[in-house]
Amino acid sequence: MNSTRIDELKRLKEVNEPDSRNQFLDYSLEYLHAELESYRIHDGVPVEVHQAFETAKNVCLYTWFVYRFHQVAEVTAYAALEGALRIRCGGAFNENGGRDMSLRNMLRRASSEGWLRNSGYRDFDEICYRAARKTALREAMKTLNDSGREEVEIREPTNHELAEARKTIDIPDMIAGSLPQLRNALAHGSSTLHSGSLYTLRVVCDSINQLFAEN
Repeated sequence: MNSTRIDELKRLKEVNEPDSRNQFLDYSLEYLHAELESYRIHDGVPVEVHQAFETAKNVCLYTWFVYRFHQVAEVTAYAALEGALRIRCGGAFNENGGRDMSLRNMLRRASSEGWLRNSGYRDFDEICYRAARKTALREAMKTLNDSGREEVEIREPTNHELAEARKTIDIPDMIAGSLPQLRNALAHGSSTLHSGSLYTLRVVCDSINQLFAEN
């Protein structure tokens, strides 16, 4: 959401109080901390990348107290991923003998080289399930419209629908297509404000770990 609200420096007595906007979220501070703890960078990742991501995690944790830290956490996580890509792509040249060091090009290269794969993202199965379920949702909506009934049961996706989703979903390609634009918007003064930093860090964590995985 966008907002014109000015969030000034919190008063000292309010520093440890949750941001009131967190009442609309479906998780607690304890859940937020536990989830962030599960976003672990393995020992094969360069220390500077690891530290940058841990900083993003700490900023994300403090969104509980300062809601506008969500986008600060995202920018910090994007910087950690870009740093990881620069290290990973450091010796990789394009067909013209130059290095593709823009974020979009590095993500495209990571995908084409197989450094980033669907199997490396913990949410791949869930993403495929949601994509496959859209067919069932459309069928349910049509039944409601045609029958005039007030409610209808939504069936589970078939094995065929799940298999088709697994063949068509390409998370690395999706990231390469959207993440640079999101990063650039935030870096250049966007007024974007939303509570999605936790999921952003989840995706970035899985990406960084894959970039330095032992093959």
